[in-house]
Amino acid sequence: MNGEAQTRALIRADVWNLLARAFSRPDAALLASEASVARDMLVASEMREHPLRDPLAGFAEEATAADASLLEEEYHQLFTTQMLCPPNEGAYHRTSRGAVVGDIAAFYQAFGLRAREAGGPPDSIAHQLHFLAWMALKEAYAIQQQRPAEVEVTRNATRSFMIDHLGRWAHAFVERLASATPSAFYCAAARLLMEAMEVFTREFAVREVTPLGDEAPAEPDVIPCPAAGLCDERS
Repeated sequence: MNGEAQTRALIRADVWNLLARAFSRPDAALLASEASVARDMLVASEMREHPLRDPLAGFAEEATAADASLLEEEYHQLFTTQMLCPPNEGAYHRTSRGAVVGDIAAFYQAFGLRAREAGGPPDSIAHQLHFLAWMALKEAYAIQQQRPAEVEVTRNATRSFMIDHLGRWAHAFVERLASATPSAFYCAAARLLMEAMEVFTREFAVREVTPLGDEAPAEPDVIPCPAAGLCDERS
């Protein structure tokens, strides 16, 4: 049983990390790495009947086919210059972004992640996914070391983070992304994100998430946060 639980946690870590990198600034090396990791996951015996196999295969195909220079242009139009699809949770709330960022920063700091100035705001999709990958690795390690109390703490925090943060705005983010881009790569990443959320929230018995509407303002909030750049767990 412990072996199965550890395997589930490691698969979660791989999927979250793959997605975090998918929504980071792309280049040829990153795309090659994404395609390689996805293909390696697909040949693992644990993925043969896994519910994420099909979206993962689609993502691997699009990562292999993507043109890095064209995708970088699309990345900036979507997430930085034109901000067609705001990549930060705070942009999807009508409440103060500062409260959202502060709560997320508290999660990160509680589990050993440090602020990095150049890493972007802590409420970004990439940072939130990196955090969940980090938590899945911590869970797998606690299982291996037979530390049930640490496993429980890690799983409870992961569940709370999905309920309070990523689970609330991921759907709005994906809808905005799908309507803003013709990119096959980003559409494949969006599909993998949505199906991963469905699989992993079910694994954690998450039922009480209250999704946000797509409430991104016309001019996204860019107020700097002193905790910007959390999560230095980057590949």
